[in-house]
Amino acid sequence: MLQRGIIISDNCSGWLCLPESLPGVLCAGRIDYSVIENFSDAMRMREDADYGCFYNAESAEFVVNAAECALRTANDILK
Repeated sequence: MLQRGIIISDNCSGWLCLPESLPGVLCAGRIDYSVIENFSDAMRMREDADYGCFYNAESAEFVVNAAECALRTANDILK
């Protein structure tokens, strides 16, 4: 069984913030830990690119895919 958690992004990225205190939404909405890990890695990679670190097409694709997966999962929870 996979570990599960709640996505909470840092405020700097501006991508997604679902506070645990949000009433009635997150009690049933848990997200696989791997989604959170990929999302966190993608945001760190994106931040590194903002500071001029090496950023290639494969990295960009990973960031987009991780963000889309996180947003799609959160959207499913909020339906």
